[in-house]
Amino acid sequence: MTITVVVVTYNSEAHLSACLQSVLAEMQDRQAEIILVDNASQDETLQIAYTLLQRKSLIASECNEGFARAVNRALAGTSGDYVLLVNPDVVMGRGSLSAMLHLLESDPRIAVVGAKHRYAHGGLQLTWGWKPTLLREWFRRRCQYGLRAHDAALTKRLDAYSSKPLDVDWVSGSCVLFRRCVNNEVGGWDERFFLFFEDIDWCVRIRQKGYRVVYCPDAVVRHVEGASAASAPEESSKAYRQSQQYYAKKHWGLASRTLLTIYSKWRSR
Repeated sequence: MTITVVVVTYNSEAHLSACLQSVLAEMQDRQAEIILVDNASQDETLQIAYTLLQRKSLIASECNEGFARAVNRALAGTSGDYVLLVNPDVVMGRGSLSAMLHLLESDPRIAVVGAKHRYAHGGLQLTWGWKPTLLREWFRRRCQYGLRAHDAALTKRLDAYSSKPLDVDWVSGSCVLFRRCVNNEVGGWDERFFLFFEDIDWCVRIRQKGYRVVYCPDAVVRHVEGASAASAPEESSKAYRQSQQYYAKKHWGLASRTLLTIYSKWRSR
């Protein structure tokens, strides 16, 4: 069994070193390869990557091609049986990879394992959920706002609910371990998503093939959340709306798509 680690960067200089060092620590005594795809960063991201990784492990894009396309490019040039996808603003906790591997290998029907994400202050992040509907999307956003605002009661309830492995419809692509063969079976990541919703769409398609997507509470990582997006907030906000509309076009009926369009226009006023 071999592991391919994929890191996609964009203006990630503030966090990349800590991320890569934590990944390298988790890879000790394992047969693994690391590939970093940089989406035309304008800071010192590539210089940091050159210091910590071999030059042959880097792909430098001439323009920002989006997250999904970067992941597909990395996978096309690698061969690991399992793939660990890690955002550059994630620091993996000790033993987190072992916990994810143990769960992935416990059942051949498990295709994807997601990690528990916490903020630097220790608060919980919501990085798993059910197949989105309009109501579930509203509820998810409300929960996210509450967690970011340090809502202690909400954090306690969600922590308790997710204290054991959960079969879910999706997990966040910011730190996820998956079987390459299943990724190939579903056709990889949909490159029409530039940013946001690509991980949800990917997990939903895997679930439709009959595989399990599982949240692993024993794999704990620290996540800044949205660090790259924060470097271009207007573009990121636009990408979110476009990806949400595209996801709705792929997976929702006409009535839900119409309501989403009306809601989006109201929000933009």
